[in-house]
Amino acid sequence: MKKKSKFAYISKIIAFLLLNTQLIFAQSETQYQAISVWSLVNAEYFLKKGNVLFYEGSLLGSTSKNSPDFKNLPIYRWDNRLTYEYRLNARWGIGTGIRYISEKNYDTFISRLYLNHSGNIKSLEFVKQIAYERLDYLATNRQAQGRITFFASLSKNFMIKNNQILRPTLAAELISVHDYKNNPSSENQPTIRNFNFRAELAYIFKEN
Repeated sequence: MKKKSKFAYISKIIAFLLLNTQLIFAQSETQYQAISVWSLVNAEYFLKKGNVLFYEGSLLGSTSKNSPDFKNLPIYRWDNRLTYEYRLNARWGIGTGIRYISEKNYDTFISRLYLNHSGNIKSLEFVKQIAYERLDYLATNRQAQGRITFFASLSKNFMIKNNQILRPTLAAELISVHDYKNNPSSENQPTIRNFNFRAELAYIFKEN
């Protein structure tokens, strides 16, 4: 049997439409975000016992022509994240990571802890994740925030020649946000702020 390479490098260089219909729940109002265009690169380094070191970098642009923030600046966000995941077993993993987002008006530093479970529904890969994140807004007076996220996705790999993979994914994420304040109040209670849905198509190059 051919020995599996310790270093399994997966890079995705993708330019695709992220159908990111984002519902923003605030003061009983629902708003819809314009379709966004992502350019994404990521890589995974597999360690012993299935533990993973993961990097992802992306540029984000908007198709919106009306928002003043996006006018004359189609690429408006640069996003970098680094994550380490420890595999408890074949299904469960815990991880920690950092994320740095550079935007037009300010930058954001995010630290996170999460619990991940992967399973199957017939031939589909079914991933569930719960995470806690702290958001620190740099070079601004905006209050730091904490948020709990619930994430689920369905994916399927279609094998192509030379170990290349075409991978469609449907994913949904629910986000509950609270501010870090010294005085408890009704305004500081956790509230559901976002529900994100996305459809993604990835072309994966894999080295054995």
